[in-house]
Amino acid sequence: MLVSLNWFKEFAVFPDEKTLIHDLNRIGFEIEAVHHKGRDLSKIVVGHIKEFKAHPDADRLRVAQVDIGSDTIQIVTAADNVNEGDKIPVSLHGATLAGGLKIKKGKLRGVESNGMMCSAVECGLTDTSPGVWVLPTDTPVGVDFIEAAGLLDTVLDVSILPNRGDALSLLGLARECHALYGESKSFSPKEIAPTQQSNITCEIDSTFCSYYRAQKISGVHNKSTPLQFQTKLYYSGFRPLSWLVDVTNIVMIETGQPMHAFDAANIESIRATLAQGQSVELLNEKTYTLDATIPIIECNGRIEAVAGVMGARESEVSDATNTIVLETALFDSVVVRKATKMLGVRSESSNRFEKHVDAAGLMLAVARVHELLAMHDDIHVHEPAVKGDLAQQTTTIDIHMDTINQFLGTSYSLDQLKQQLIPLGFGVDGTQVHVPSFRAHDCQEWPDIAEEMCRFSGIEGVPPTPMAHMLRVQHHPLWTKRQDFQQRALHLGLTEVVPFPLLENDVDGQPAILNPITPELTALRSNAMQSLIDIAAFNATRHSLPCRLFSMGPVWSSCGHEAWHFSGLIAGDRHHEPHASTHQTGIDFYYIKGVVEQLLGHEFDVQRSDNLRLHPGQSADILVDGSAIGCFGMLHPSIQSKRKLGVCGLIEFNLAATGGNSMHQYQLISKYPSTTRDVTYIMDQGVSVGDALAILRANKPTACESIILCGVYQKPGHDEVNVSFRMIYQDNEGSLEMAKVNAIHKTFAEEVVQKLPCRFP
Repeated sequence: MLVSLNWFKEFAVFPDEKTLIHDLNRIGFEIEAVHHKGRDLSKIVVGHIKEFKAHPDADRLRVAQVDIGSDTIQIVTAADNVNEGDKIPVSLHGATLAGGLKIKKGKLRGVESNGMMCSAVECGLTDTSPGVWVLPTDTPVGVDFIEAAGLLDTVLDVSILPNRGDALSLLGLARECHALYGESKSFSPKEIAPTQQSNITCEIDSTFCSYYRAQKISGVHNKSTPLQFQTKLYYSGFRPLSWLVDVTNIVMIETGQPMHAFDAANIESIRATLAQGQSVELLNEKTYTLDATIPIIECNGRIEAVAGVMGARESEVSDATNTIVLETALFDSVVVRKATKMLGVRSESSNRFEKHVDAAGLMLAVARVHELLAMHDDIHVHEPAVKGDLAQQTTTIDIHMDTINQFLGTSYSLDQLKQQLIPLGFGVDGTQVHVPSFRAHDCQEWPDIAEEMCRFSGIEGVPPTPMAHMLRVQHHPLWTKRQDFQQRALHLGLTEVVPFPLLENDVDGQPAILNPITPELTALRSNAMQSLIDIAAFNATRHSLPCRLFSMGPVWSSCGHEAWHFSGLIAGDRHHEPHASTHQTGIDFYYIKGVVEQLLGHEFDVQRSDNLRLHPGQSADILVDGSAIGCFGMLHPSIQSKRKLGVCGLIEFNLAATGGNSMHQYQLISKYPSTTRDVTYIMDQGVSVGDALAILRANKPTACESIILCGVYQKPGHDEVNVSFRMIYQDNEGSLEMAKVNAIHKTFAEEVVQKLPCRFP
């Protein structure tokens, strides 16, 4: 929220700008930016256009005679939104405008020009403008425009937390200043009593509208907004439009209550209801089709607004408007939020309704509208048409100071609690705290009261207190395992990424989530490797460097069960060495298998995988204790081609299923020599090498240190495959005799022939 300090000073008392910024940050209202306005401006005065003539040598230029009070100067301009009689800001010779622009006398197409007519952009108020800033007719000619418009100001960009909708107004922030500094200013506009009966009838749908008030106000004139208010609106992030529209925006900024002014012409009935598929053009000049979830306001059966969001273009007030219907209502925050999401339209009004509007402040806002309109017009207020209940939500919280002090580590007394809470609008009766209506959605339990105390005293106000019992921190086993795998992956040269745990149109038929972050992320992911494929494809469109990624995050089954998976993706060469291209070799299935072995740190079995994202002939499931815990292999060729990727290897496994202690177990190097024996099996093409390896591992004798697949050969035109394994034998107690090794090896190798359809050569 943008806060003009010139405007804020009308509502709050604070020591100085620097102190205010520090203290707002301290109590939870982060100041994201500080804009010093008008400091670089000089020599801008109010001018009055007396005469326009055509430029003798340019069709798009006009020559104006402008009265600046002390003199009449000539200005050549291309602006087409100004006419004779308009009052405008004029920058004179030597003036400085926003952005450091310097103005000098000169000639345009041979005609002398002694200044420039300024828009709101040149005055530093906004980034865009439709043309020269046309001022109200009562602006004095010749005066210093910088002072007259109040351009010297400081604007704070204040971050308001979602639970603090009460602070989305100058009054709301003023309450915080009252609690900080103990001083406040009175703000009590008086509602004008109705003098005429109303002929308007109201109906409301209580599912989204708890209160609706429509009041006719006649005798108004939709003139230009006073200059000082225009500057305040610009600095608050609003564009001044016309007095009747700007009044509702002014009151919303001051009180936080969104309001809307309809042109009252021929309005007899108003109905707050849900749409039925109609189309409507809103004030943003876009047309929307409204389904049955969108709340609307109908006047005489015609849609005049999307309730709580934005008015319809047909109901817009015009220069001829002399009677308005002032709408003040309480709309359900959830319904408004869903409507803004559905339509893709957000407004200052919807922002406040989404965060809850205070029922107690509604009539204060109405009174302020009456006060502003009566400043310039002899208005006549009609009896309001009212539907619903304006009952305020009240909350009472029982507190115990011992509990709060133990919670915070403080020693606050009940008197200190009162001193802190009462300026914020809370009531304290003994050990009961009465929460004001504007904080009813934010403060509902005693920890919320403790937060209010700590928020203002600051963390420095909490004394350091040693813990009575120092307990050893014990991490969850899964957390420890995640840390272990993270270190292993980093040591293998992989880079960690943290993708969203959501996917679009998941191929595994995951259910869609109710409130997706974006239209592209609509389903909980069933696998983690798809996220890495998306990241690799995104990177591939921008550079061709190798991609070595890993992530650890949740995946979900179709019934909603969650599990944490490790996933990895390796693309490109095994070793990225641009300076030594002859040493570069591409990755393959066996390289990926080696990475898995390094990650798991213990033996595992493999079997053919049917994962749809992996190459059907170059992929395998990871088996631990006979159960599949994941898979690895090369990316499926069709996905590789579709996503325009190079050769990619993928890994994914369930972290919780990797076994208890997966740390590498290192042994001392034996001082006795080892010996090797090879064995070759002739297998049918359909026999799995993984099955043979599993049998060997299950029957491995004590003297066998390791089993290595060392060769696979298939003679062209033959169905049989030669598969060779190498066994390394070693005894840490002494040297093995050749006869003993041969006997052990013969018995060991025959286990595969006995259990699988294969033979020795």
